[in-house]
Amino acid sequence: MKIEEARALDAQGKLKRKVLTEQGWYLPRYTAQTAPLPTPDAPPKPLILPPRRGRSKPKEK
Repeated sequence: MKIEEARALDAQGKLKRKVLTEQGWYLPRYTAQTAPLPTPDAPPKPLILPPRRGRSKPKEK
């Protein structure tokens, strides 16, 4: 694939991932469809698990 073809496909929005051209790899520009998921403003709260029930140590005989 030529670099001009890759740029034309990218401008049309048909290029979803990187392609190998004669000059090297061509990466598509970020658009609403190809951009990664947005990062949240605040990190998620840590998951606090309840205490484990049952024996924590094996029973000694």
